Amino acid sequence: SYRYDLTSDGSTLSPSESSEPALDFIARVAGVYQTRSRKLVAEQIGIRSGAASEALGTASVEFVEGKVPGISVAFNVHDMPVSHVKQLWPWFSAGNARLWVLKNLFGGRVVDANLQFQVVP
Repeated sequence: SYRYDLTSDGSTLSPSESSEPALDFIARVAGVYQTRSRKLVAEQIGIRSGAASEALGTASVEFVEGKVPGISVAFNVHDMPVSHVKQLWPWFSAGNARLWVLKNLFGGRVVDANLQFQVVP
C-alpha cells in the first residue's frame, strides 16, 4: 500500500459550460493506494470555498483488468452558495441534470446536502 496526502491552498475552477465567475477554493485529498486490490481510496476529501462553505467526502477508484475503472463517491455539502456547487459539480456526473442546473439555477445557498454515486467497473 502507498499513502498519499495532496493539499492545494489556492486552486481555481471555471468550467466552460458555466456562466458563473471562476471559483477560488482550497482542497485536501488524503488516502491510500491498495496494491493488492488495485484500488485508489480517498479516505478524506475536503473542499473549502469562502469562509464557511465546505464539501467533505470520500471516494474510491477500482482498477479492474480489461474494464474501465469503477468509481464510488460520497459528499456532504455544508452552507455553500449555489454558484459554488455549480462550479464543483463534476462534468461526468448526471450530465443532463448538471447542464440544466448550470443554465437555470441562480442565487441561494445549499445549507446541508449529501450525494452519492457509483459507477461499477
